[in-house]
Amino acid sequence: GMTTLMQLKGRPGVADVLQSEAPIGEIAPQFVHATVLDGLDVLPAGPRQPNPAELLSGPRFGELLAWAESCYDQVLVDCPPVLAVSDAQVVGRLVDGAILVVQPEKNHRRLVVRACESFKATGSPVLGVVANGLSPDAGSEYGYGYGYGYGYGHDSEEPEPADETICLYPSEPINHRKAA
Repeated sequence: GMTTLMQLKGRPGVADVLQSEAPIGEIAPQFVHATVLDGLDVLPAGPRQPNPAELLSGPRFGELLAWAESCYDQVLVDCPPVLAVSDAQVVGRLVDGAILVVQPEKNHRRLVVRACESFKATGSPVLGVVANGLSPDAGSEYGYGYGYGYGYGHDSEEPEPADETICLYPSEPINHRKAA
């Protein structure tokens, strides 16, 4: 969805860099696009690959991340859903941590916990969770269930103990009204 949102669909990117034999530092800058947001550049995924996890597992992806880290203050790697394919776990081994993006209406607590456990199994810390797609009154239905240990409730599920969600807690509470 990000490539469509940023009008980069069909543009060359990560896949092209990883498949090239040219040095990363020479080829990667050719595919980086500036955005309308000051200080935000994007390297699109590039064309779909038959086995993206294999491409990401190769040594060139680590080199690409090292190049990006030398050029930018922060590097975010957008991955497909963690429980759908293995790409996020492969990338998770090479980055400082993961931030899960969830939609509470669609991603029930059990699935989010399972996603955290899959990262934990690969040694990738989950730094926090971003809940998107919330309506202004969602707090009354969901509370702070993905984060702060107040439990979780949904019409179709029983609340589970908060201690099972340790991997979901950010180190500091986030004022969700301010952050929104």
